[in-house]
Formats: sequence, C-alpha cells, structure tokens
Amino acid sequence: MEINTIDLDHKSIVWACAYDEDNNYDYSHLKQFPIRGMILDKHKAGMNKPVYSSWVFAPLNKNGEPIKSKVVDIYSRHYANTYEECIEVYNGLVQARIDRLSEIIKECGTHKIIK
Repeated sequence: MEINTIDLDHKSIVWACAYDEDNNYDYSHLKQFPIRGMILDKHKAGMNKPVYSSWVFAPLNKNGEPIKSKVVDIYSRHYANTYEECIEVYNGLVQARIDRLSEIIKECGTHKIIK
C-alpha cells in the first residue's frame, strides 16, 4: 500500500520507487526500482541543492546508514512500508504508463487518412 507523503515521519525507514517517462526520450526518464531508505530533514542531510520540501529521501547503504550523496526531494518518489508493497506501487506506475501509451496509440490510429 502506498504511503501518502504527508504521512511520512522524520527518520522513518521506508521503501521508495519512481517511474516516469517523457515522450521526448526513447528511454525511461526516471526509473528507480524499489530501494530502502530514510526520510531526513534536508538541512541535517547536508543537501544544498534546492528542493520543494524540508524533507528528503536518502537511500540506505549496507550498514543501514543514509547515503547522503544520493539524497532526493521527498516528492520525487513513491513510498511503501515493505519491499513487496513497493513492488506493487512500482508496477502500478509502469501500468499507468502502459495505459497512457495505449491511449496515445489508439488516438494516433484515428489520425490516418482512409481512402
């Protein structure tokens, strides 16, 4: 089950994923497979680049410590409590993209000139 960003607590350990494509590219523009990480205050995480929130997501290393060099804005990911739930969220994002592309294909089919 996806966690609403508003419901995330500071120092929560969660699973995060992302999937977003741009039609101007032939590849996935943003693809993050499920990864375990922690919600941190952006100032304590040492994040200097601009973000929309005062909270950030930091993936965890093998020792369970945040990898501060890979910190991203909290709104750039989708969250779940478990790996299995995060897979469901990720697959849902991929399916939404497939559905959208199917709509685009159908619409393009109506653009044909029929003799």
